[in-house]
Order: sequence, then C-alpha cells, then structure tokens
Amino acid sequence: MLRQIGGRRGYAGRMILEGCCGEGDAWALVAWDGWADDRWWELPDGRAVDEVLAAGDLDALPALRLALEQTGRMGDILWSSTPVGPIVSGRFAEVLERSGATGYVLVPLSTPDGVGPYALLVLDDNDFDDVRAFPQGALPVERLDVSARLLAELRAAGVDGFCAEHGEAASQRERARQLARAIPS
Repeated sequence: MLRQIGGRRGYAGRMILEGCCGEGDAWALVAWDGWADDRWWELPDGRAVDEVLAAGDLDALPALRLALEQTGRMGDILWSSTPVGPIVSGRFAEVLERSGATGYVLVPLSTPDGVGPYALLVLDDNDFDDVRAFPQGALPVERLDVSARLLAELRAAGVDGFCAEHGEAASQRERARQLARAIPS
C-alpha cells in the first residue's frame, strides 16, 4: 500500500510542520497492549514498529492508543517522544480528507477520556504528494513537509498547535546538520 520513493525533491513553496514541544504543550506517545517503556519500539510479535510502518504492513499493527507523557495544550499535531510518525488531531485529518491531499494513511488511535480523536499519520513519501516526510525518506517521521495549498487549507480550518518554517530554509539547515555529523571535528 505505502512505498518509499527516493529521488530529488524540491522545497520551494513548501512548509515544514512539527508539533510544539514547549512547557505548556502536551507531549504524546503511541502505545499498544504489551508496550514497554524500555522497549518502546518492539511490537508484541517482536518486530520493530518503525519497520512495520515502513513496509506499509498496517494490518499487522496491534490496536494503537494515544498516551500523554506531559499534559498541556492539545495541538493539532502533537510532539511525540516515540518517533513512529506524526500524531494529528481529528480536525487535521478532516482537512486532509476534505482537501483531497495525497501521500498518507491515517491509523486511528484510541484516546484517554476527555481527549478528542487523534490518528497516527503514516506517509507514502512520494515526491509529488501534498504531505511528505521531512527530510526526504525520513524514518521515523517527526516533521511534515506540506504543500502551500494544503497549509492554506489547514490554516483556513483553524488547525493550529504546530511550528512551521519555510521548506528551503529547513532543507539548508538539515543539509548543514548532516554534513556536520558526517565530517568529524
């Protein structure tokens, strides 16, 4: 169903979105029955959750739930301490669906009492999709690369609770970070 596609990617006119992680923001994680804090990546069958997601084997996932590590403001994109993918609100998901956006699958999460609907956003990561992983091909996905059209629709719907920066600037900073890691000091 989902596939990773490489290739050159441009960031002109694109925005990079990330859940806010300030002191007053909620921080979340994705959990399941049998989830263990010291082995957060391991599914009950022993496979790594990020590998299952990358393979697009979503039917093999156990029932997933949203767990809060830090309570606070519930944004439309939650900062997640388990890097399996962005956690988005029902409002964010509705905009994706209504707009005809491409490049994603939503995996519903059960939520604690009093918390609205949230879903795990699993990305196809095609160069031409409205919503993509940032940086290209990133797994796990912590930041979203969205088209200008999609960002305009998200804002028009009142979607908030995320940080945004221009794609070209974020891309230059990411390249510099990768170079710094590749070249020992």
